[in-house]
Amino acid sequence: MDFTSFSLTVLSRHKRIPSQKSYYRPKIPSHEAAFASTKGFQSGGLLDWSVLKPLESFIISQYKGHKYNVTLSDVYERALLVQSNTHYQPIRDANLNLKENLPDKEWVGGNWAENLHIGGTLNTNTLCIGDILTTPNSSVVLQVSSPRRPCSRVDVQFGKTYDGNGVRSFCAKTGTSGFFVRVLKTGDINDGDVFKITKRLWPMYSLARVSALLYGMKGGCEKASGYALPGKGTLHGKTAKNALGGDAQYIASMWKGTYKELQELASMKELAAFEWKEEFEAILASWDGMDTELEKRSSGVLYMVLVVVIVAAVAVVVKLAMGVVHVHMYYGNTTL
Repeated sequence: MDFTSFSLTVLSRHKRIPSQKSYYRPKIPSHEAAFASTKGFQSGGLLDWSVLKPLESFIISQYKGHKYNVTLSDVYERALLVQSNTHYQPIRDANLNLKENLPDKEWVGGNWAENLHIGGTLNTNTLCIGDILTTPNSSVVLQVSSPRRPCSRVDVQFGKTYDGNGVRSFCAKTGTSGFFVRVLKTGDINDGDVFKITKRLWPMYSLARVSALLYGMKGGCEKASGYALPGKGTLHGKTAKNALGGDAQYIASMWKGTYKELQELASMKELAAFEWKEEFEAILASWDGMDTELEKRSSGVLYMVLVVVIVAAVAVVVKLAMGVVHVHMYYGNTTL
């Protein structure tokens, strides 16, 4: 595939406002410049999502004992969410069995909570993990980090069907709900900017293929409570709770790629960790019969609890023993 012939055009830009609902992305006026930092389009200062979410995640993680949502490193890997208007027709053509019909009018920028609404030939089928994107109009340099794994809000917005028949499920398997990019070099992004691929690292891993390999596995998108993958799950509580388990033979029967491909995806530094690379790592670890980070952390927590209990018990025994010694010393030479 000659990637140099493909391009994307920015149709509109959208920024999250801290005081608004998380799915709401108002359009940035065409005449206004939008500066893309390494954390994306920021607004709200200390109230910005890129600041509050990692802080919230850290606090809850300490309480729950597992990784909760995104960390600061995840923010950099998911700096901007991009959605292509070429993804819409495949969703409609899928003829999904939905409880509520899709809207008759065409989707427009911001409907999918994206930061960049684009057109052109670069989409889930023609973009690959690690692709470097540049435009002659700006110093900004972007890198494709992962497909978007849609959350339940997609089903809330479109179709009201929360199981394997819904829009969320279809998009997770096909990569049609958008993709994330890192900002390798900061700069302005404007409406009408045309981006092309200037470097391709992993030509065999299009966004569509990576999506199909991971979330296209049987049972992966069937649960309304979240995604369910073979193996023991990751540090994320919900992923671990829904994990399908299984030994190497079971996982091998579920995985539709090669073992080498699983190894490559699990070690691919260009692939975002959150919801993607860490899932491949967990599946590979279960396949190889190794402890996942979840098991190690759980075991560590249990070990710490056990140590605390033992230390407390020893302290009680020592205290009681000291009490007995004290009584003996006090009454030892006394005739009752």
